[in-house]
Amino acid sequence: MKEPGFDIVDCFNVANYAQFLKAPLFMIQSPYDEFSLKNIVGASCITNKDEPYSIETCNKTTLSAIDDYRLKSIDYLNSMRRSVKTIGVWGPACVQHCYAHEWSYNDSNYQVNGHTLMEAINMFIENPTKGLWLLDEKPWP
Repeated sequence: MKEPGFDIVDCFNVANYAQFLKAPLFMIQSPYDEFSLKNIVGASCITNKDEPYSIETCNKTTLSAIDDYRLKSIDYLNSMRRSVKTIGVWGPACVQHCYAHEWSYNDSNYQVNGHTLMEAINMFIENPTKGLWLLDEKPWP
């Protein structure tokens, strides 16, 4: 039986569990995660053969849903940040799912506030309590 006010989506919201984290956590998460846009938002308009993908052909309704998802993702990340100080994030406003590929890991085309993923990971490892927060909060592109 459900409790009043229970939302099944909250069961899957990792931000609800951040307070229980004991180890430092560095998240690599684009607010335009391609997997999420296709499988959660249902955006079938993502184009380009290879990463990074594009949402330029999406209609206004789909772009609005994508932007709502992006804003909610940023809210969840910020909620985690308020709960735990040893959390860091690196997330460019690119439509892509994985940035740990060899070709994008240290590619100067993939930067957030002037830092590649490799630089961000090194900075976080050096000082996980600093709460390194490199997240593009601007809209795509």
